[in-house]
Amino acid sequence: MRLTSWFRLARHYIWLAPVLLGIVFVAAGIYMVSEGNSAKNEVRDAIVAENIITTEDARIPNVQINSAATAKAQAAIIATGVMVDAALTASGTLAAEGIVCGVVNMHTIKPIDVEMVLRLARTARILVTLEEHVLAGGLGSAVAEVLVDRLETRLPVLKRIGLPDAFPTEYGSQETMMETFGLGAAHIADAVRAAVRSLAAA
Repeated sequence: MRLTSWFRLARHYIWLAPVLLGIVFVAAGIYMVSEGNSAKNEVRDAIVAENIITTEDARIPNVQINSAATAKAQAAIIATGVMVDAALTASGTLAAEGIVCGVVNMHTIKPIDVEMVLRLARTARILVTLEEHVLAGGLGSAVAEVLVDRLETRLPVLKRIGLPDAFPTEYGSQETMMETFGLGAAHIADAVRAAVRSLAAA
């Protein structure tokens, strides 16, 4: 048989190569073993958060889930996702200064809890939305729509804190990027202080 005929035959049966290779491996006692537990551990380690907000058995102090913050609050932070932890830290800092700031965990944005937003707007004079998301079309926008469309009393001061609609000019860890874009607890506390001062001066 000529060489070209061998090439033509091999081209038609090339799909058999993996099968034949597998048979040879099995016959020789060679096995490809997947380390399932190791893979599971790697995935688990990759998704474990550094700052755990809650556990199944834990109760989070000062966080109102699907209910209004304390009626005596001067301000209320409506946070979502990982920003709840930063909101709690900022609230604690403000409390030490005599500024009562409630924290609400908005665990879903669509559908948003309309009644909760309205209750907050009737009790707190300042609402701050906090999200690790661009401001356009996020939590702050959803809260603003509820206030404009549904609130029949005076509108509270609304401060939206989130990511700007721009490409980042640097890179880093989640923590450093949040500080860069003003999503750290200190920046949040500064924003609430400024809003309280502005309201007092009005």
